[in-house]
Amino acid sequence: MTSTQRSESANHMLKRYIQRAAPMHLFVAKFNEFQSDSNDQEGKEGFVTNQVNRKMRTGLPIEDHAHTIYTRAMYEKFYNELFESGKYTIKSKIGQDEYVLTDARADMEDAAAYIHVRLQGTDRVTCECGLFEHMGMLCRHALKVLVHLDRQEIPPGNILHRWTKDCVERSLSEESKSSLIVHNDKLRKKMLLDKVFEIANREATLSETAFHQAMDAITGSSSPDPVLANSDYPNILTATFTGQLQPTACPPRTILGGRPPNTGLKS
Repeated sequence: MTSTQRSESANHMLKRYIQRAAPMHLFVAKFNEFQSDSNDQEGKEGFVTNQVNRKMRTGLPIEDHAHTIYTRAMYEKFYNELFESGKYTIKSKIGQDEYVLTDARADMEDAAAYIHVRLQGTDRVTCECGLFEHMGMLCRHALKVLVHLDRQEIPPGNILHRWTKDCVERSLSEESKSSLIVHNDKLRKKMLLDKVFEIANREATLSETAFHQAMDAITGSSSPDPVLANSDYPNILTATFTGQLQPTACPPRTILGGRPPNTGLKS
């Protein structure tokens, strides 16, 4: 896909959600709506791909391989190209890796009716029609040559990862892994905070040794700076806490006597 085609495709998608002269804040809101709808559509396609079992319609091994690796939508496009490949015939062979194809119904004297397909070993096949370079899927001409050679699978160099089932599963697993890391970090911090409040609200006196150990552990984990990690906590403790340590609690509530001001009689 060229840069102009990519830009026009993006504009076409955005025009369904927002007008061209919309302000920026409305664009952001509509873009979030567009992203949410896109995620829902991808989830629906993934569900259909995993749940619906589609029957093979040609019986060729290469079709079974495409059904295994491609998503539902791309498999339908692949089948259409495979079906259309039956309209072509191999006219001649040039060397060991180049084939000349033509439409069986076309005029044989027309030079434009001939299409050249070149094999690059067993890893890749190229065609001068440029369909694979445009959308990342084999064309009917290349499939005709592969079926003629009794190839069992699509060449690895012609499998675009973005159209495969593994691409969706891998992206979901990476997203789940990143969200799990964030969740674990929040959970650890919450547990640490709960423990600090529990120790601070105890009636028992906190020993100086336990205080040093806790401060060293917290400072060492929160700051990689060795100067801060090796701070002189005994001097800080002696200068700050001269009396007995008291648990952290809310100040006592002052209750005033008499009638509340808001219920007093009006003069």
